[in-house]
Amino acid sequence: MVLVDSALEDLDLMYITESIQGSPVWIKVIAPIGVIRLVNMLGPVGYPFSELPSDSVDEALAINSRTRQLYESADEVSSLKESFEQQLAAPISLGDKPLIVLTAGPLQLEGMGLSQEQLDQLDEAHTRSQAALTEGSQNSEQIIAEDSGHYIHLEQPDLVIDAIRQVVDAARNGSSVA
Repeated sequence: MVLVDSALEDLDLMYITESIQGSPVWIKVIAPIGVIRLVNMLGPVGYPFSELPSDSVDEALAINSRTRQLYESADEVSSLKESFEQQLAAPISLGDKPLIVLTAGPLQLEGMGLSQEQLDQLDEAHTRSQAALTEGSQNSEQIIAEDSGHYIHLEQPDLVIDAIRQVVDAARNGSSVA
């Protein structure tokens, strides 16, 4: 299993996570009438679009403007608390199956309306929760993607590909991922 900058499972910081996600209800109201599509047509604003190769920006904006995608994102945000509670109640247990946890470098949340204290809290909780994910297997490794934010698969796709290959090789020959 490869986890790519998995969700922050900290119920105490749920209010911060929800505050930067936007209202799921409003997203579902404005998505079908094209408000988000219009905003995206005006040009990419900030992260993660600022980190993409220029030839990928239009495609990413198109995907992130689709009503279905916006509904899915809104549903995900709506179920975060329930999802975190389920994960905390029954953490993953893979035995000795290979697990690599790819973790973003420093969080890139400036400009999201958070105080420095909130940014520090989220960064510390992110670091702690990502490291804890490795406890799900006795055959695990955490890799920090220092040059990536949350979208490691877009910013450092080779790192994700290498992690997948490493896990597949370890699963096939029974070796360690470390």
